[in-house]
Amino acid sequence: MKKRVTAIFSAMALIAIFATAASTYAQSNYRMSITVPFDFKIGDKTYSSGRYTVGVSGNPDLIQLQSRDGYNNAFVTSTVPIRTGGDEHQAQLEFSRYGDRYFLHKIWLGSEGRELPKSRLERKILEDRSEDVGQLEVDTVIVTPN
Repeated sequence: MKKRVTAIFSAMALIAIFATAASTYAQSNYRMSITVPFDFKIGDKTYSSGRYTVGVSGNPDLIQLQSRDGYNNAFVTSTVPIRTGGDEHQAQLEFSRYGDRYFLHKIWLGSEGRELPKSRLERKILEDRSEDVGQLEVDTVIVTPN
Protein backbone atom coordinates (compact mmCIF):
# COMPACT_ATOMS: atom_id res chain seq x y z
CA MET A 1 0.00 0.00 0.00
CA LYS A 2 2.82 2.38 0.91
CA LYS A 3 4.52 1.76 -2.47
CA ARG A 4 1.28 2.50 -4.31
CA VAL A 5 0.78 5.83 -2.47
CA THR A 6 4.38 6.80 -3.17
CA ALA A 7 3.97 5.92 -6.86
CA ILE A 8 0.76 7.94 -7.14
CA PHE A 9 2.33 10.92 -5.35
CA SER A 10 5.42 10.72 -7.61
CA ALA A 11 3.26 10.60 -10.75
CA MET A 12 1.25 13.62 -9.60
CA ALA A 13 4.45 15.56 -8.82
CA LEU A 14 5.87 14.72 -12.26
CA ILE A 15 2.67 15.88 -13.98
CA ALA A 16 2.79 19.15 -12.01
CA ILE A 17 6.42 19.71 -13.03
CA PHE A 18 5.66 19.11 -16.71
CA ALA A 19 2.60 21.39 -16.59
CA THR A 20 4.64 24.17 -14.98
CA ALA A 21 7.46 23.76 -17.49
CA ALA A 22 5.02 23.88 -20.42
CA SER A 23 3.36 27.00 -19.02
CA THR A 24 6.71 28.71 -18.43
CA TYR A 25 7.90 27.78 -21.92
CA ALA A 26 4.72 29.16 -23.52
CA GLN A 27 5.00 32.39 -21.52
CA SER A 28 8.73 32.71 -22.19
CA ASN A 29 8.22 32.62 -25.97
CA TYR A 30 5.48 35.24 -26.07
CA ARG A 31 5.51 37.99 -28.72
CA MET A 32 3.12 40.80 -29.57
CA SER A 33 3.03 43.43 -32.28
CA ILE A 34 2.13 46.88 -31.06
CA THR A 35 2.00 50.40 -32.50
CA VAL A 36 3.15 53.14 -30.13
CA PRO A 37 1.73 56.47 -31.37
CA PHE A 38 4.28 58.68 -29.56
CA ASP A 39 8.01 58.89 -28.85
CA PHE A 40 8.93 57.31 -25.51
CA LYS A 41 11.85 56.64 -23.20
CA ILE A 42 13.30 53.49 -21.70
CA GLY A 43 15.97 54.54 -19.24
CA ASP A 44 18.09 57.25 -20.89
CA LYS A 45 17.24 56.36 -24.48
CA THR A 46 14.41 57.80 -26.58
CA TYR A 47 12.52 55.55 -28.99
CA SER A 48 10.49 56.92 -31.85
CA SER A 49 6.81 56.24 -32.37
CA GLY A 50 6.00 53.33 -34.65
CA ARG A 51 5.39 49.61 -34.80
CA TYR A 52 7.27 47.36 -32.41
CA THR A 53 7.51 43.68 -31.66
CA VAL A 54 7.68 43.03 -27.93
CA GLY A 55 8.54 39.64 -26.62
CA VAL A 56 10.34 37.20 -24.42
CA SER A 57 12.30 34.29 -25.80
CA GLY A 58 14.19 31.90 -23.61
CA ASN A 59 15.07 34.00 -20.57
CA PRO A 60 11.88 35.40 -18.95
CA ASP A 61 13.95 38.18 -17.34
CA LEU A 62 14.96 39.57 -20.75
CA ILE A 63 12.32 41.48 -22.70
CA GLN A 64 13.08 42.68 -26.20
CA LEU A 65 11.46 45.60 -28.01
CA GLN A 66 12.30 45.76 -31.69
CA SER A 67 11.03 48.36 -34.13
CA ARG A 68 9.72 47.14 -37.44
CA ASP A 69 12.29 49.23 -39.29
CA GLY A 70 15.06 47.56 -37.27
CA TYR A 71 16.64 50.82 -36.08
CA ASN A 72 15.21 50.94 -32.56
CA ASN A 73 15.95 47.93 -30.38
CA ALA A 74 15.92 47.60 -26.62
CA PHE A 75 16.72 44.74 -24.30
CA VAL A 76 15.04 45.39 -20.96
CA THR A 77 16.61 43.50 -18.08
CA SER A 78 16.22 45.55 -14.89
CA THR A 79 12.59 44.73 -14.26
CA VAL A 80 10.45 43.45 -11.43
CA PRO A 81 8.03 40.58 -12.15
CA ILE A 82 4.37 41.38 -11.52
CA ARG A 83 1.25 39.21 -11.73
CA THR A 84 -2.46 39.85 -11.77
CA GLY A 85 -4.66 38.72 -8.91
CA GLY A 86 -6.32 35.97 -10.90
CA ASP A 87 -7.99 36.85 -14.19
CA GLU A 88 -5.98 36.91 -17.38
CA HIS A 89 -4.59 40.41 -17.97
CA GLN A 90 -4.61 41.84 -21.47
CA ALA A 91 -1.25 42.08 -23.23
CA GLN A 92 -0.28 45.75 -23.28
CA LEU A 93 2.34 48.38 -22.63
CA GLU A 94 1.79 50.96 -19.88
CA PHE A 95 3.48 54.34 -20.08
CA SER A 96 3.80 57.07 -17.49
CA ARG A 97 3.15 60.44 -19.12
CA TYR A 98 4.52 63.68 -17.69
CA GLY A 99 3.37 66.56 -19.89
CA ASP A 100 4.55 65.49 -23.35
CA ARG A 101 7.14 62.93 -22.16
CA TYR A 102 6.34 59.22 -22.09
CA PHE A 103 8.26 56.59 -20.12
CA LEU A 104 7.69 52.84 -20.53
CA HIS A 105 6.53 51.70 -17.09
CA LYS A 106 5.03 48.18 -17.42
CA ILE A 107 5.01 45.42 -20.00
CA TRP A 108 2.11 42.96 -19.68
CA LEU A 109 2.32 39.64 -21.51
CA GLY A 110 -0.93 38.02 -20.38
CA SER A 111 -1.26 37.45 -16.64
CA GLU A 112 2.44 38.08 -16.11
CA GLY A 113 4.20 41.35 -16.57
CA ARG A 114 7.38 43.24 -15.86
CA GLU A 115 7.65 46.63 -14.18
CA LEU A 116 10.53 48.91 -15.16
CA PRO A 117 12.25 51.06 -12.56
CA LYS A 118 11.97 54.84 -12.90
CA SER A 119 14.88 56.36 -14.77
CA ARG A 120 16.98 59.17 -13.37
CA LEU A 121 15.17 61.67 -15.65
CA GLU A 122 11.75 60.41 -14.58
CA ARG A 123 12.69 60.72 -10.90
CA LYS A 124 13.96 64.26 -11.54
CA ILE A 125 10.70 65.21 -13.26
CA LEU A 126 8.74 63.90 -10.27
CA GLU A 127 11.00 65.71 -7.83
CA ASP A 128 10.67 68.99 -9.75
CA ARG A 129 6.90 68.48 -9.91
CA SER A 130 6.64 68.04 -6.14
CA GLU A 131 8.50 71.32 -5.66
CA ASP A 132 6.32 73.07 -8.25
CA VAL A 133 2.96 71.71 -7.01
CA GLY A 134 0.62 70.54 -9.74
CA GLN A 135 2.22 72.31 -12.71
CA LEU A 136 2.75 69.14 -14.75
CA GLU A 137 0.01 66.82 -15.98
CA VAL A 138 0.73 63.21 -14.97
CA ASP A 139 -1.13 60.26 -16.47
CA THR A 140 -0.93 56.56 -17.33
CA VAL A 141 -1.31 55.70 -21.01
CA ILE A 142 -2.07 52.13 -22.11
CA VAL A 143 -1.25 50.84 -25.60
CA THR A 144 -2.65 47.46 -26.69
CA PRO A 145 -1.49 45.15 -29.51
CA ASN A 146 -2.64 45.70 -33.10
